[in-house]
Amino acid sequence: RASLAQLVEPVGYSDDDAGIFGGVLLVSGLLGAAVAGYLMDKTHKYRIILKVSICSVILGMLIWILTIRPDNFGVLVFTSALMGFFMMPLLPICLENGAECTFPISEEASSGLLMMGGQYWGIAFTFSLERLIHDNPDYKYFSPPFILSICLAVLASVFMLWYQGPYLRLENDLRKDSDVEKESTQSETSISSKSGNLVGVIA
Repeated sequence: RASLAQLVEPVGYSDDDAGIFGGVLLVSGLLGAAVAGYLMDKTHKYRIILKVSICSVILGMLIWILTIRPDNFGVLVFTSALMGFFMMPLLPICLENGAECTFPISEEASSGLLMMGGQYWGIAFTFSLERLIHDNPDYKYFSPPFILSICLAVLASVFMLWYQGPYLRLENDLRKDSDVEKESTQSETSISSKSGNLVGVIA
């Protein structure tokens, strides 16, 4: 919410307004995360979902930035919800992709490293944004604070679109399932063979 407040307060919105925007973003983001989780569980297309999500986030950010202007509260609430729906799911999507490509390293370790890196970047971004807003107090479309936000999002999307991490964890699970199925088939065959031999002896 701190970053949202820094972006909208120069336009005339209060801290309470920024809180509403942040709350709407969070609630819609939880809904988006639920949808993304369902899709990942059903399809296991982690890379595709990641790439679609980051492109949607950039589109949502552009729409949100273009609607930041005075006396536009209702539209900002809607665009905040739109941006949050695509932005919040990026966390679980990235964690799932991290767990896939770093297997057999534990999910806790890979998730912890990603979260720690995200916190460091978040701190640096917040302070940089505050400095840019302080140096450019007058609102205008695509002012330095907005340019920084868009450039970082585009830079992240470039890495995401080129990302081709392997599905190591999924492949391991499929291999285990295959081994279990083979052992079950062999066991059933062995039992059938022994039953047949027993019938033959009795006969």
